[in-house]
Amino acid sequence: MSSDDLSQAGPTTRPPTRPVPNNPDELRRDIEETRRELADTVEALSYKVDIKSRSQEKARELRSQVAEKARQVREQAATKVPHSPEEARELGAQVAEKARQVREQAATKVPHSPEEARGQAREIQRTMRENPAIAAALVALVLWLLVLCGRRGRTEDSA
Repeated sequence: MSSDDLSQAGPTTRPPTRPVPNNPDELRRDIEETRRELADTVEALSYKVDIKSRSQEKARELRSQVAEKARQVREQAATKVPHSPEEARELGAQVAEKARQVREQAATKVPHSPEEARGQAREIQRTMRENPAIAAALVALVLWLLVLCGRRGRTEDSA
């Protein structure tokens, strides 16, 4: 695409709230700011799409929560020292029940299989398809950056 084609193509995808800088230094700062914003956006989208890493992260969090709950239950059990064998059995049953409940909670929050993780990924893809504005905005931003980089290259060549 030539520079004449670009000038005839109409305005860029720049948001109307940001005026086009006239000063080359301002333009460079604007480009750098836009690049940082794009990098943040791409990083956020990458994180959303990376189901495996998110699942592993969630599993680590849940394991930590389970360990903390177990520690709390042990502390509570230590403070409630049973005075008889019956009390000891009852307390043991309570601890076992609490541990079972915590395990069940952890099991319901983490995908059990690659198929379940793929199902979650398909759900995200469907959401992206149902909300194409997100994908369109990202494409428009990348195209806008390419146009700006192309203009910058031409102005540096002519300087």
